[in-house]
Amino acid sequence: PVLAPTVYYFPSDTQTYRQDYEFMWGPYFLVAPVFTQGATKRSVYLPSGSGWIDYYTDRVYAGGQTVTVPAPLGTIPLFVRAGAIIPSGPLMQYVTEPASPELTVDLYPGPDGSFTLYEDDGESLTYTRGNFLRTRLRQTRQPGVRQLSIQRVEGRWTPLKRPWWARFHQMPTAPVIVKVNGAALARMSTKAQLASVVQGWFYDARKHITIVKFPDSSAPLHVETRGHIETRG
Repeated sequence: PVLAPTVYYFPSDTQTYRQDYEFMWGPYFLVAPVFTQGATKRSVYLPSGSGWIDYYTDRVYAGGQTVTVPAPLGTIPLFVRAGAIIPSGPLMQYVTEPASPELTVDLYPGPDGSFTLYEDDGESLTYTRGNFLRTRLRQTRQPGVRQLSIQRVEGRWTPLKRPWWARFHQMPTAPVIVKVNGAALARMSTKAQLASVVQGWFYDARKHITIVKFPDSSAPLHVETRGHIETRG
């Protein structure tokens, strides 16, 4: 199920047996709704067996502890599981709303892992006849090296021409080099400049995120950042 109790993913942590208000949204998000009127903070138990990252601040927490985080009106405490691979698309209010085709994937350090992205036209039933696309995203990590592999593995649906935006979180320093399929990309000085080119990369020093832009392809893609200092903690 898309929504599941925390015990569904962390059955070995007996503390999750008593989590009646928090829940998992997919395999990577821990959601902690605010249910007390007037509350501006929220205490949340983070299941053991994984590290956790505050979605809004990128602060890292160890699992197996209770933390208290801000919860102002309009903000629901949200935590990302370490090692998460989170694909997303442009903001749309309805399925057929015109929008620039693009795919963003947020990559958080942690255990190596993979995620299968499913897509179809969003309207017809032709997916039942193979008109869909499954793409496997896999991230690996070594000291000073972060890698993302993208490969279409099933289906014959062809998306519109679009770029990928890979966002590597928790990189305290900029990488020395960024490559896509072995070719080094140019570093851009601003995110706006990155948006204006077909491919390249930009380091957001304030958020400690390396953003890599490159065209989608039916052939396998391999992204590598190399030479940065690893996050500790």
